[in-house]
Amino acid sequence: MYPKNAYWYLQLALLCLALSLTQCHLDVSTEQQQTASQKTADSVEVTSFNIERENSPALADWIAFEAGKERICTPPGWKSYVTSQQELVVIPPDSKDSIEQVYFTRFDRDIKPSNDDTIALNLAKTSFNNFSAQKTDTLKKLTFEKNFGYERNTALFINGLTYKGYCIVYVDDSLVYKFRIILSDNRLRSYKGNLFSDIIGNIQINKHYIMDNNNPLKSINYIKQRI
Repeated sequence: MYPKNAYWYLQLALLCLALSLTQCHLDVSTEQQQTASQKTADSVEVTSFNIERENSPALADWIAFEAGKERICTPPGWKSYVTSQQELVVIPPDSKDSIEQVYFTRFDRDIKPSNDDTIALNLAKTSFNNFSAQKTDTLKKLTFEKNFGYERNTALFINGLTYKGYCIVYVDDSLVYKFRIILSDNRLRSYKGNLFSDIIGNIQINKHYIMDNNNPLKSINYIKQRI
């Protein structure tokens, strides 16, 4: 699998325009909104799913970076660039290292659809290979009404500093999308609210939020859970 070339590069070369946001807030986390019944030790069936978004003064001055029909929202002052591998990277201001980033790329689906699950799982598993993972590390498969994805949350350690890592690999009818977020514990503590939740809750694919009532989450399967 390779990143989409001509179209993707053209879009990224012209994108990254900061747009003002008037609605960019997920009221509560997805797991708080769902009522689930435990089926097995590692599988949860989602029996209730309802996402509500509202205008938030705290996020009114956030900006958006667009890559074609995909969007990443961040606080003001963040900057973006495109790597030689045609990946969009958004970085926070005043970062003390090059580790903190919000990263996005997309891939063509495999010729054999049956391989998509394995490929998506491997992308999630290898998303933080350059780090030493700490105790907390959770990997799960999210099955939506229409599509599926793999989500990973982990604590990271490198160069004597600790970070939080998040990755979601989302598969739809035509493409595989990979979003990865790495932010320092210090930055997360200094933010008034939940920075991870605010960024993740406002990721858009094909102009739709990943977490959306039009494509409800049906089940969660835990691949790995280390707390």
